[in-house]
Amino acid sequence: MFAPMNRDSAATRAMTEGGDARLPLDATTGLNRYHSAPRPSDVHAYASSTANDISADAFTHVEAVLKDLAPEGDLAPEAYAAHLERLRRRIRQAYSIPHDVRIVFAPSGTDLEFVALAAVAGKAPGGTHNILLGADEVGSGCIHSAHGRYFANETALGVATTVGEGVPGLDDTHVDLIDIPVRDARGYGRPSAEITAAVEEAIGAALAAGRHPLIHVVHGSKTGLVLPSMEDIDRLRATHGEAITFVVDACQARITSAALAEYLARDAIVFVTGSKFMGGPPFSGFALVPPALTAPDLYDEQRQAREAADHAREPADHARQQAAFLAEAGTVL
Repeated sequence: MFAPMNRDSAATRAMTEGGDARLPLDATTGLNRYHSAPRPSDVHAYASSTANDISADAFTHVEAVLKDLAPEGDLAPEAYAAHLERLRRRIRQAYSIPHDVRIVFAPSGTDLEFVALAAVAGKAPGGTHNILLGADEVGSGCIHSAHGRYFANETALGVATTVGEGVPGLDDTHVDLIDIPVRDARGYGRPSAEITAAVEEAIGAALAAGRHPLIHVVHGSKTGLVLPSMEDIDRLRATHGEAITFVVDACQARITSAALAEYLARDAIVFVTGSKFMGGPPFSGFALVPPALTAPDLYDEQRQAREAADHAREPADHARQQAAFLAEAGTVL
């Protein structure tokens, strides 16, 4: 038996806002369409690769944070923005992320596709050729968002949209998409070399058409696949250099700090969400965007200076930071 919505805490209600139709809770069951909710539960979540119930420790932390940020019940934009900056610092410390890497928050992993498309927009006169791996093992809405199209009937800010229509600012970048299966007809994972050969063919077609290839890497699909290998990624980079860009789908968050560093060192964008392995509430995420794909500005220089000063004053205890971050991951969106 689940508590009616009107008896849910302010923290639960806050975590059902700022997203899309996957977040609201049914008035009868108290659950969202994935049968989970932003409140602790003793039920073992079957679909943990999509969305978990938030853990008890994380929920307690969210309640404390919300009480601190909005003691009267109203969260001011300035307080929210300041808390996001604090969370950026904790992410950097937890994963040892360099200060020149941008951290971009989003309501879900599906929304993060828009970040990658925006980062490579204008790199080729013919637009972007999005090379997706294993579309059946990533979020269902990613087919739309990877095309630069709306995947829901409203945005996170409540603006009405139509599924499949182009997102302003992205719809004129001429996004094309190809899906390369990561499993064969029998369900076995395909070898990295075989997938890389298919990616190479897609890259050739994209470059011939004057498009910029945006190549997805799967690091921990819903069934645990990691493809292609780092060696094959390096071979593609050695061949094509800056003519291609990689984006890593690590939305399951089953990834180490060392692996994140390896991808960022190769100028790859990395997607991570807090709603799965981390035990955050349903749907939240952030993208790590390397400096090669961002334009420096005064605000960014000032932010980096503040973070460097904070880092110098408070030497990072990585184990402590990791534990603290995991308790909060994804809970502010």
